[in-house]
Amino acid sequence: MIKPIALLFGYTRFSIDKRDATQVLNDANRRHIRLHIEQYESERFSFYAVGRSAKRVEALLQKRAILYTHVCGGLPKFIDDRRHRVGILLGVIFFLVLTQLSAQYVWDISIIGNRATPAAEILDMLAQNGLYVGAYGKNLDISEIAEIMQAASPEISWITIHHTGAYYTVEIVERERGSESEDVTPYYNVVASRDGQVQSLDIKSGRAVATPGSTVRKGDLLVSGIISTRMQGTKFATAAAAVLARVEDRFALEIPYETVQKEYGVPVKTLTEIKFFGKNILILKKPFKSNEKYDTIYTEKHIENDWLSPLPVLICQTAFVPYREEKTLQSEDALLMQARAAAEKFITERQYVEVLACEEIYSFSESGLSYVRNISAVENIAAVAKFDLCLTAERK
Repeated sequence: MIKPIALLFGYTRFSIDKRDATQVLNDANRRHIRLHIEQYESERFSFYAVGRSAKRVEALLQKRAILYTHVCGGLPKFIDDRRHRVGILLGVIFFLVLTQLSAQYVWDISIIGNRATPAAEILDMLAQNGLYVGAYGKNLDISEIAEIMQAASPEISWITIHHTGAYYTVEIVERERGSESEDVTPYYNVVASRDGQVQSLDIKSGRAVATPGSTVRKGDLLVSGIISTRMQGTKFATAAAAVLARVEDRFALEIPYETVQKEYGVPVKTLTEIKFFGKNILILKKPFKSNEKYDTIYTEKHIENDWLSPLPVLICQTAFVPYREEKTLQSEDALLMQARAAAEKFITERQYVEVLACEEIYSFSESGLSYVRNISAVENIAAVAKFDLCLTAERK
């Protein structure tokens, strides 16, 4: 396959007798001439050289009186063959000018972070401030647009706009929604997030309902936001507390003896496309045949060039990675090690205040390992639950 750099600067493909290959390679190496070998196994030795190296190779072959055939190719050859076709030259110039000008306009706007606000509403607000698909990017002050939208919208608490070439990304953070009714005042109780036996309560505000030693179920009231006193009567507060309780957990896992591992081969790039203004244009398609199983990898990236990277152009490549599945039998020690590692990960993710006890139970069968770990631990089971009160004194 001819490399893109060779297509750009032009190349010459040579074909000589295989018997002369060693001499040509040695001479080229001494003269620091880089040769790209294409075929070496048959009776003919084929290679190509890029740019000025081709003339040096031709002089070397003539000096050694080696019979050869050569074919020129690449962009310089293409232009030279069509130098009298003015229409093609004008078309190329027009295309280059068009692609350069197109980078100055907005071709795509993506929105990140909106949950309650519809994307169409955000796009409409952006359009009112001059940012829309097709707008001239040089005239846009995206910092000013972000400030105007943040001040004008009651739903947006933070917004930023950035772009890569003709692609614009709008990131927003929405404000926390308040109570839907002005007559309803939200207060909070503290309830149990799970079953457990209460050990201690650290109350910052509110009235204790549960007591140390009591057993509670998920959703039971632990600390109330309704406080009644003889002197002050009934008042309402947002309950806040840490409630430590003894909880019981059970971690169970089944691991078979037989495991399947993938042994990957060399990735094969089979499809290369250019995404131009959102549309994929096929550049290269290489057939892929394999009796093996394979995974597919799809990648998109901008052109790594200071002049071309701002353009709305992406290089898209699809590669196939063949693999073979190998079945292996694991030892009992390996199975037990995996199970214990998974149990420790489970305990770490639970974020217990203290682990009181762990009981490990496991057994091996013909199929594999059955593993159970019973865990007794201390956990903060406090969870807030809102309740709304409609008070006459708070009505307008």
